[in-house]
Formats: sequence, structure tokens, C-alpha cells
Amino acid sequence: MTKKAVIYARQVPVFAATDVGVRARTAEEGVFLLSDHKVQIDGVRIKGEWKLSEGERVWLCPGYGLDGSFQLNAEKAAESLRSTELFWLEWRAPLEKTYPHRDYPPEEGRYVRGTDSSAVAVAVVLNTRPEEIPKELEALVEGGVKGDAALSGTVQTENIGIEKIVCNIVSNPNIRYLILGGPESEGHLTGDALKKFILRGVDDNRRIIDTRAPNPKLLNLPAEYIERFRKQISLIDLQFQGDPKLIEQAVRACQGKDTTIFGKYLLADPGPYPEAPLSGKIVWRVMQPWAEPEDDEERAAVKRAKELMERLGRKHRENSR
Repeated sequence: MTKKAVIYARQVPVFAATDVGVRARTAEEGVFLLSDHKVQIDGVRIKGEWKLSEGERVWLCPGYGLDGSFQLNAEKAAESLRSTELFWLEWRAPLEKTYPHRDYPPEEGRYVRGTDSSAVAVAVVLNTRPEEIPKELEALVEGGVKGDAALSGTVQTENIGIEKIVCNIVSNPNIRYLILGGPESEGHLTGDALKKFILRGVDDNRRIIDTRAPNPKLLNLPAEYIERFRKQISLIDLQFQGDPKLIEQAVRACQGKDTTIFGKYLLADPGPYPEAPLSGKIVWRVMQPWAEPEDDEERAAVKRAKELMERLGRKHRENSR
């Protein structure tokens, strides 16, 4: 918000300092920049950088609070601030977002693609065969879709499944949270592996540290992707809490402009990760026999799972119109 306000104010040619901020004047309109911080005027430039704490605001407002002699009318200015507050809050988010990589998301999977500027991805642990996805897990995925997650889908394995999540997230710097939901996969312990990967990382052999999962090796990812993923996102652990509404609420809380208390988490959208998106598929140096369909039956199961995600995606798009 502040950065955008300063950029706009610098386009106005005449500035004057006041006790509470900066006023600027052109032939057609007045603009008043109200700040909790002292500022300096240098010709047509404002010197200073605003770093706002909770409760502080910087507003750039049209000159509704200024009279004909360009004197600030405090009452009218306050009214102007109140009436335009909602507009600036809505204006702030899209201007601070960035674009994902042109190949985003690079990896296919059982997920729904939502709003690219969203700060959240949702991963629901799948503990069944793809063709047997229960309604309760489908509902958790849909909860992420309703909350407007960038990506919302299922993850099944503690190696290839996690690698695909990493590739998709690092290709979109807007994603700053990963919400984990669903049960545990008794065979893969995918939830445990994903949590330990985010919290502890991998060892020199690319094995996820301290996980109980049987095959938690991420052998198909560049080290750069692993490091970037762990820096870019924060984990919101909602595993074993089978409430789709809770998933939806968590997604929305992560995208708020003001900090929200959500369970044990303090959540707000921190803005995009400050580096360019990475994009590339997993390199498949190590093939896992269970990762690819082995026969027509498994190929059909994967197809049905993708069709399910496509139906959820169409439903989301229709509801968003």
C-alpha cells in the first residue's frame, strides 16, 4: 500500500510538508498523503520509507478534504479516509502480486487450479486408490477451492508426490502457505514426510530428515528447488481435522491483509516471495514403480481421478462467474 501511494504521489509536481504528512497540489486537484511518520521534501520527491506496524496506516486520498485555498479540512479529510478505506484495501492486493512462470503449474496431478494470485496451496493426503477417493476427501479438496486456493488437490506418495508439489509451488511466488489436510497414508506416511520435509529438510542423501515414511527420498529435484520451497512457504497443519469448512477458513485467513489468529497460527498474506519463479519438471533420474500406471486398469483409475478434479474446477469457475 505505502509503496504504491508514494509512487503515485511522486507524479504530482508540487509538495509541501504539514504537521501530519505531505500535501501536494496540481492545477486540477489536490492530493493529501497522511502518515504516522515524519517525512522530508526534496523538490518533487518525497524522502523516506514507510514500514508500518500493526495499527498504522498510510493513505493517499483525493483532495476531498481540501478547501479552495488548499487548507486541510480535518473533518472532511477524515470522512474521505473512511469512505475510501475499503477501496484502497481492495486495490492493494492485486498490485502487490506477481505472475507465476509461464509454464505454471509444470507438473500434472490430481488438483484444481484456482486463482494464480492466491497465497495458498492445499494438499490433502490420499490414503486410498485413486478411483476410490472417498467423498470426505473430495470435500476437503473442494474446501480449498471454495477458499480460493491457488492449487487444491491430493498427494499420495512421500517421494514423487512431494516432488510434484515442490515443482508446482516454486513456479508461483504468490504461494506462501501450504495447508496440509486429510488422514495419514498408512503405507507411505505422506503427511509425516511432508511436515518433516518443510520443518527439517533433507540430508546429504536427499532423505527427508526424521520422518517415519519408508521411502522419503527426493532424488528427482534440483537442490535449488528444495531450498527455495522451504524458504517460500509456511506449513499450516490441519491433518486429521476432517472439516472442509475449516480448510476453507484457513485458506481465506492466509490471504488476509491484516493478521488473523487462526488456531495456533498468526496468518496474513506476506506478499509474493521476492525472487523470480522457478519452473521445471522432476527429472525422473529415479523411477518409482508405483508412481506410473502399470496397466489399463491403473491408467483408467488415474483418468477418473483427473476427471473428478476437472469437475471440481468447472464447478468452481461456474460459481465464480
